[in-house]
Amino acid sequence: MSTKIIFLDIDGVICLRTSHYQYFDKECCARIKLILEKTGAKIVVSSTWRKSHTLQSLKELMTRGYELESEEHVEFDKVGTFDSEVVIGMTPTLNVEYTESGIPYGRGAEISAWLSDHPEVNQYVVIDDDRVDIVPHTDPLVQTDTQIGITDSDVQKAVSILGL
Repeated sequence: MSTKIIFLDIDGVICLRTSHYQYFDKECCARIKLILEKTGAKIVVSSTWRKSHTLQSLKELMTRGYELESEEHVEFDKVGTFDSEVVIGMTPTLNVEYTESGIPYGRGAEISAWLSDHPEVNQYVVIDDDRVDIVPHTDPLVQTDTQIGITDSDVQKAVSILGL
């Protein structure tokens, strides 16, 4: 059986800079769901959100949707919802290391650590708006634009990386 994983960043992928990171974007969430449906992949949260949330609270946020209340945008809409069983984990938080030129590569090391603990994973994609912090996982990277999040083209690339 093939185990496929999406290492998912949240800000800049499904929670956009244009919304001041205040809610999950409905279209971006639908695109992630499409990848899940086409590939059977599961989500491992690699976002910095894992540093301020437990796995259970991340599952709850991703199941019921996320929106900060503000004077301008108080109506809650279940725009960003995923089935709780698709969110299976989060990468560990490690001490961030730096290259000789001062570039952080902590998230890449955290993805490597998670993968080494899960040898059953044979295909994965990293969906993130930041390329620098992902080294050495830049080949299976789908880099999004933080303003618009994941696009239809990004979906096609992710599905291709996951082997469909």
